[in-house]
Amino acid sequence: MTLARKLLPGLALAAALAASSAHAASAPSCEAIGRAVSAALGPVASVTDNTAKVHALRAKAPYAVLRACDVHMPGHRIPLQVTIDAPVPRMYLQSMARFAAATGRHAQKLDGAAYGDLAYLIPQMGGGNAVDALVGDEALSVGYWTQAAQTRAMARHIVALMK
Repeated sequence: MTLARKLLPGLALAAALAASSAHAASAPSCEAIGRAVSAALGPVASVTDNTAKVHALRAKAPYAVLRACDVHMPGHRIPLQVTIDAPVPRMYLQSMARFAAATGRHAQKLDGAAYGDLAYLIPQMGGGNAVDALVGDEALSVGYWTQAAQTRAMARHIVALMK
């Protein structure tokens, strides 16, 4: 076996780790996400960064969780959940929209650069709305909020941080 063949798997792993680290470094912090939500909705009670807890679970997924945040809003018992994952292909978001439509919840495609490269507002089965948006290969998930207009506004503010 040549030296190149011995080194190639290690080099591939190092490249993948470097790409994952670069993604994590570019993802906005939960504090920044909290400020973006505040700009869209008004005061935020607190923000909890759950990213380390998610990583500690060591879940096997075809993407990395770059950020996992709970944004606690005054007067709401359940926090707004915001996650950023990568790498996520366009086909994944398109499949989520098709699945929603197949279950009677018609996803609305959100057009315009303010929503990133591809985005959908998806009504949730239990009520409320979520937005799934793609900026490059980073997927933003904002959910679940009662008012569609506010959900879209939050997504626009967070996508601006991701660009």
